[in-house]
Amino acid sequence: MISRGHAGSDKVARGLSKHFVENIMEPTATDRDISTASPLTHAGANFPPTCLILGNADQVVPPQESFKMYEELHSRGAHAELHMLAQAPHGGFLVDPLIAPITLQAMRTFVDRIFKAPSGSLDIDPAARVGVRVGPKL
Repeated sequence: MISRGHAGSDKVARGLSKHFVENIMEPTATDRDISTASPLTHAGANFPPTCLILGNADQVVPPQESFKMYEELHSRGAHAELHMLAQAPHGGFLVDPLIAPITLQAMRTFVDRIFKAPSGSLDIDPAARVGVRVGPKL
């Protein structure tokens, strides 16, 4: 249960982290406000291609939430990729000299596949389970 007394505290499991609800949403946020703010509410076949890059040592957004978003997007027909970096904290993927090259390559590959597809179309089968990649152990 969320200690700040949000009206929508039972909706944390719908796709917004406890951190987000407690620290960013207004204390008076309703279930509808929280649902509207959740990307899971908007996931569908027309959702833009999405590349999720996360660290399994993230203390801000638990990796399970990224897994959940990936699964929701995939199950609803959207293209989603998930790249998990071993022992990486939240953010900083582009400044850490050991992690930045892996992150940049994942982003380049994603952008190339989406925007450089033959004939300018999305040439990716959304039913294909593309994407879980584990970075090197640090």
